[in-house]
Amino acid sequence: MTPEEWRQGMENEASSVQDAAWSRATRRVALQPVAWGLQVGIYGLLLAGLGYALTVLTDHAIRFSVLRDFNPVGGWVMTHLGYTRLFELGQLFIPALLAGMMALLRFTPGLLAVLGGLAFLPMGVGAWLYTSTHEVLSYPTLSGTHTVDLAGYASGFSPERLVMGTLLIGFCALVGHRLRHALHRSRA
Repeated sequence: MTPEEWRQGMENEASSVQDAAWSRATRRVALQPVAWGLQVGIYGLLLAGLGYALTVLTDHAIRFSVLRDFNPVGGWVMTHLGYTRLFELGQLFIPALLAGMMALLRFTPGLLAVLGGLAFLPMGVGAWLYTSTHEVLSYPTLSGTHTVDLAGYASGFSPERLVMGTLLIGFCALVGHRLRHALHRSRA
């Protein structure tokens, strides 16, 4: 029996019993969200993976556009997305989409919004993992050699990003939460 089947069975049982206090307590237990620690861990791992992927794509794009290395991944990123859209997708829209989907799976919208606003922390861990296992990206300039901080691209912090991330991710999490409740009511 899956957790969702168990919850649905508890809801059905609570609806069919005449004892109002027992029915309320059963519904409350059936509607409890996933444990907070598990929510933080899962969303944090997803964001760390996203930070890793964003760093990989940034690395390929810089190698393609600055170093002129033939690189099909970097070529695709620069042709179809460019740096701006890559970072908008990676730092705002994909975390917001993940938050909406996780809210559908009973994750707490407020917690997702806070974690989304602080996404630069787990994304920075993912970026650090990539940069610590790959060679340093540097290229010659007129004044010497310039070393690129790839982790800074993927996990860059700014107050605007904190506010926008929190609002956008919170909105998507709330939409997912409302959609889950609407789907639950339509099944009942």
